[in-house]
Amino acid sequence: MTDGVRVDGPAVITEDETSIIVPSSRTALSQPDGCIDLRVKG
Repeated sequence: MTDGVRVDGPAVITEDETSIIVPSSRTALSQPDGCIDLRVKG
């Protein structure tokens, strides 16, 4: 994911060494430092 990309759940984000499950109640947001922030949908 590039910086600022937003993915609404349900979704699965896959990386080389891990996978992140984004439930339907959450949104994933890619941060500039490479972290992925999961937030409750508003």
